[in-house]
Amino acid sequence: MKNKKIALGIIALVLLLPASALASNRLLYENFDDQEIDSRLITRVYGVWGVPESYYDLDHVGYGGTGYCFTGTSDLTDNRNEVFLSWEPHGDEVGPPKPWPTNEWYVAFQVKFPHFNPCYTDCYENIKMFYPAWEGTSNRIGYDMNGEILGGTRNTYYHSTKSDGVNLWNGNFNCTTITDGEWHKMEFYTDVYLGIHRMWVDGELCRDENHGIGAWDDIPFDPYYFTVGSIDASGVSDFSRAFDEIEIWDGMPDGTPPPAETCSDGIQNQDETGIDCGGVCPECETPVTYSLVNFISLLNNWLGAGDEDSDVNNDGIVNTRDLGIMMSGWSN
Repeated sequence: MKNKKIALGIIALVLLLPASALASNRLLYENFDDQEIDSRLITRVYGVWGVPESYYDLDHVGYGGTGYCFTGTSDLTDNRNEVFLSWEPHGDEVGPPKPWPTNEWYVAFQVKFPHFNPCYTDCYENIKMFYPAWEGTSNRIGYDMNGEILGGTRNTYYHSTKSDGVNLWNGNFNCTTITDGEWHKMEFYTDVYLGIHRMWVDGELCRDENHGIGAWDDIPFDPYYFTVGSIDASGVSDFSRAFDEIEIWDGMPDGTPPPAETCSDGIQNQDETGIDCGGVCPECETPVTYSLVNFISLLNNWLGAGDEDSDVNNDGIVNTRDLGIMMSGWSN
């Protein structure tokens, strides 16, 4: 009895732990080293989904001097240089998993501006860097890189945090520059239940917000999209931009290398259309369902050889085994 009580106590403790205390899973990872884009990521400019390859290339050397990366053109025609990537529902793409496994998310990516001409039309250019949204777009977090360089080492950023369309916080802040032609790591973490949001550049914590439980009341978390980059919100800007090492998690990573994404890890990742099936994995099985047609055939052929509608387990006789299978897969 004592051991049973201890086991029940452990189970209760696990159930009471916040999601952040449990291991997080990486749901999407793209490093472009195969010079392909994960099918879940849509190439975009404002108002256009699935832009042609003339807007970007996958030939430039990636972060760390190895592999490749996603690099937008410097051509300003039709804002082509603002090309970005988005994980969202569009066309045949279903977007982020629904339901999302937790009430948390963490996104990280490397970014570089090979070319940047400050104050091309406006010194406060509002070049959008990251714009996730959930429950439609009324709940979102936005980061704009204003393009104003202070002393050559700091950028001014504009940031807003919204809940049901109302700002929880908005304004400018300063953080490490990302427009110096070098690679920089941007990281974002949010616990929707606890009302926590944080942002880092190259490991420097630049935003640390705690709005409290209930600041976002959309529980469970229902993501609409995650963007890597976005548009210039105030006009034409003269730049080119590269992305690499994109990671999207269902919680804060614990610092250990994530396991390789496989077709047997029990997680819908890679370009799978179901858990460990579809995409690069074996085709997802379509569940067999049964209806009144099967039930009527079962009654008419009871204890006989039956047919494909009644002898559903193909053992040569219609009996309670067939009835059980029908009931377990019943569909009106």
